[in-house]
Amino acid sequence: MRTARPFCRLASFCFVATIAVLPAAAQSGAVYRQVQGTLEYEEGGSLARRPIRSIQASIYPLSAPSNVSVVSTDSRGYFSANLRSASIPPGSYVEMTFQARNFAADVYLELDGANDRMTWRRRVRVPSGSAPVDLGGLVTVGNVSAHFNIAECLRVGHLYASARRGDTDAISRADVEYPDASWSHYNSFWNEIKLSGPRIRGYGGAVDPNTGAPVDRGFRDETILHEYGHYLTDDISDHDGTGGPHTETQDLGYEFAWMEGFPTYYAHAVEAAYPADVTMTRSLETNLGGPAGSEATTWACLWDLHDGLGTETFDRVNGTASIRTAIFQIFDSEIDRGSLRNGTSISRTILGFRSAWANRQLSPAADLDAVFA
Repeated sequence: MRTARPFCRLASFCFVATIAVLPAAAQSGAVYRQVQGTLEYEEGGSLARRPIRSIQASIYPLSAPSNVSVVSTDSRGYFSANLRSASIPPGSYVEMTFQARNFAADVYLELDGANDRMTWRRRVRVPSGSAPVDLGGLVTVGNVSAHFNIAECLRVGHLYASARRGDTDAISRADVEYPDASWSHYNSFWNEIKLSGPRIRGYGGAVDPNTGAPVDRGFRDETILHEYGHYLTDDISDHDGTGGPHTETQDLGYEFAWMEGFPTYYAHAVEAAYPADVTMTRSLETNLGGPAGSEATTWACLWDLHDGLGTETFDRVNGTASIRTAIFQIFDSEIDRGSLRNGTSISRTILGFRSAWANRQLSPAADLDAVFA
């Protein structure tokens, strides 16, 4: 049996995908009937199926929408609820709604400056018998699956940060707008991450400035996590925004270099910790050169401390788990305060980071300075 699975926003958007529903096994006398399934999204580019994790979904009989059961998806995207069999007799419909919202992020559709939270809707006809009703489904690229890639990417980024905190202030849920942004950036005034994407209903339509090809940052994990690094800088490690455009080798001063260099380092650190969940398109081992105050210098220094002994003769710092945690903790605490534990002031730059590192005695000073040199 096949049935239409619509994914809708509660107003004008409605997307329909047709997916097979498993036949029910014959059982009798059930007071409750299980409604279960796995939610997945289609990743752009590879079109791989990936689980939609840690979101809430509302399940209810279509005939009685106020009789709601709220469930959460697990690490596999799986969910389950028990509804009274009398409320979903064979031939009736059971429905589910869910949004791209988890503990880390709330992802909005942004068109012409107006934010709108998307709601996807899945409806199936209840088969005969009493076996579980399958409500699982796949959100495709055409059904704006980028929203779920963004939410999943930030879920992983949040987990990375939470496991390495150096301070006690809570990480708040990030608001993300997609796709109608002229360029992907973090807006410190509104505390929002803005990601550019393809044209939808006449809005959006970002292109690569060099090639003119369409650009979809909703599937660019490096960009998503880089902007989340800016969000964390504003949310838990007090620091002003950049306030202007940049390039990786542009020398706008050490403070600017930290503000841009740390988010790039952070994005790749998350990927190294969760390689199955995050996809990157480049390596930070590339020698980009540039002046000492550039963001490339900042992320290169941090990455050489992070990555462990490599082929570089100057890199004598072994990037153990405790070293990698300390990098984030310094960002989270000393850089946040602008001071060491003893009250000595430091700058919110890679130079201030060096002072904090040395004060923690994380490695011999000569080894640290070999990397910085």
